[in-house]
Amino acid sequence: MINPDGFRLLCLLARWPQSPAERLALQQAIDGCRDWDVILRAASRHHIIPLIYKTLTEAGSVTVPDRTMSALRHKSRIGIGRALRIAAHTGTMISALDKAGIQSLALKGAALSCQLYGDLISRGAGDIDLLVDSETLWNADAVLRDIGYRRSAGDLPPQRRAAYARWLKDLHYARDGWPMIELHHRLTNNRHLLPRDFTTLWSRREIIQVGPLDIPTLARRD
Repeated sequence: MINPDGFRLLCLLARWPQSPAERLALQQAIDGCRDWDVILRAASRHHIIPLIYKTLTEAGSVTVPDRTMSALRHKSRIGIGRALRIAAHTGTMISALDKAGIQSLALKGAALSCQLYGDLISRGAGDIDLLVDSETLWNADAVLRDIGYRRSAGDLPPQRRAAYARWLKDLHYARDGWPMIELHHRLTNNRHLLPRDFTTLWSRREIIQVGPLDIPTLARRD
C-alpha cells in the first residue's frame, strides 16, 4: 500500500504543467523516495506510466534507481502502444454508433489525456468508456453486439433491462482481441449524483481529433 509520502510523490509526478515551486517539491520528493516499486505499481494501476516516465526523464534526478527507469521505459512503450490502440478503437466505436444515428461521448481515456496533457498517451486507459442517452441505450447495445461484442450480463429480458437501467450506470462488453467497453447511460450509479442530462452534455461537448477521427467528449466544465 502506498504511504502519504509516496502518494504525494505520485501526484507531483502526474502534475502538468509544473510551477517552479512544484518542480522543487518534486525533486525533494524524488530524492526522499525509498520504495520505487510501490510508485511503479500505483502508476500502473492509474495508467500513467508514460507520464511518470516523461516527468522523471525531464527531472533528470540521479537518485532514481537505474532498474526503475529501465522498467518505466519498457512499460511506457507498452502503455503508449495500448493507448494508441484504444484511441483508435474508441473512434471506431463512436463512428459505428454515429452511423446508427446514436450520439455518444467518450469518457476518460484518450480524450481526457488530450484535455489534461495535450496528447493521447500520457494517461492511458484499461478499456473504452462511452456515454449515450438513456433513451438510446438499448439501440447502442444492439450496435455493439452486431459488431461482435458480448454483453457480460448475458441475456436481459425486459424486466431485467429496467432493473439494470434503474440501478446501474453502465453495461460491460467484451470481444476477443478488442478492448473492453463500458457503455454508460449516466455518469454515476446514484442517479442523484452528477445528474447531468445527455442533451446538455452533448450540446457542450468538446471534439478531440485522433488522426482522421473526431471524438466527442465532455466539456472541461463538466
